[in-house]
Amino acid sequence: DAFYDCTNIVGEVVIPDQVSSLSSGTFRNMSSITSIVFGEGLRTHGFLTFYGCINVTEITFMNPEPASISNSSYSPFSSMSKLETVYVPGESYSEYSAAYKSYLPATARFRSIGSTGDFQIDEGVLTAYFGEGGEVVIPEGVTAIGSSAFQNCATLTKVTMPDSVISIGEYAFAGCSTLEEIELSSGLVSIGSSAFQGCGALVRIEMPKTLETISSNAFRWCSGLEGVAFAEEASLKAIEDNAFRECTSLKGIKFPMGLETIGSYAFYKCTGMTGDLIIPDSVTSLGSNAFYQCTALDGELKLSTSLTSISELVFYQCRNLTGDLIIPEGVTSIGQQAFYQCEGFNGRLELPDTLQTIRDDAFYDCTNIVGEVVIPDQ
Repeated sequence: DAFYDCTNIVGEVVIPDQVSSLSSGTFRNMSSITSIVFGEGLRTHGFLTFYGCINVTEITFMNPEPASISNSSYSPFSSMSKLETVYVPGESYSEYSAAYKSYLPATARFRSIGSTGDFQIDEGVLTAYFGEGGEVVIPEGVTAIGSSAFQNCATLTKVTMPDSVISIGEYAFAGCSTLEEIELSSGLVSIGSSAFQGCGALVRIEMPKTLETISSNAFRWCSGLEGVAFAEEASLKAIEDNAFRECTSLKGIKFPMGLETIGSYAFYKCTGMTGDLIIPDSVTSLGSNAFYQCTALDGELKLSTSLTSISELVFYQCRNLTGDLIIPEGVTSIGQQAFYQCEGFNGRLELPDTLQTIRDDAFYDCTNIVGEVVIPDQ
């Protein structure tokens, strides 16, 4: 707390190169400083070191290696709601992005020290974008969009990728709140975790047939996303946890054959989805809470014949699914509250002979299922 509450000190604070660590609360509540330069010696961020420095707009890190964070629950940018730019050594851009991307405020972007031009490209990887936004065409020859490359670029409206791009890194476009359109590479194989998280203006996206993985949180909170189209004969194998979580405008989705995994919370609270829900027979894993409170689904449910279990809360309060509820042969367990308050089912409930376990409240308040229910011998 050496400079705690020195609220009238103004301007830039420069941490000398010889300083390797900062104690807890050292510069806490220095609310009038606007810029911080961390010297080359910094190795560790202390707890609450710059907490309450609410007017900081610019930070520069000089050390080629990102300093570690002593307490993972604390962000080194905590309370810096006006932060705009975090300057890092150009040769270490990817390392800084990997270390700090999840802590970066929505107002801020990484930038390489001394950068010129719109793009930083290292051995085919577009590691950073420094342009003014608008419609951006990624240069030919780029093979990957790096982690956080466009993160929080709030003026970006459209991105066109060359067919050479095969991967999109973590947080690559996260927080690009005005991004309305993206043309993906026809050779794209993977979309990284949180790649488009919070892109609320994105309306529709067409996935190329080469795409194999949509990673966790990839389109989470894309509140304006209405449609996701998959190519015929798509290569998609996995939609990971939280991938489309709370995409509340999503109208529905037609899963491609060959899909194997739908992760936990993948379509959690996608409250705009309507129509039938058909899980392809290639799906072997359907995670917990996958379609939790998808309350507008109003068609029939077709489950994959390759499933061996129905996870907990997977269709919780999908109130308007209708018709028969048929659990396919091969399923051995049904998780807790799996079909909780799915009162829209108005046909029969058919349980497979392979079923061994039905957990608590699995069919609670399924009040309109009719006819006979047969509990298997197992």
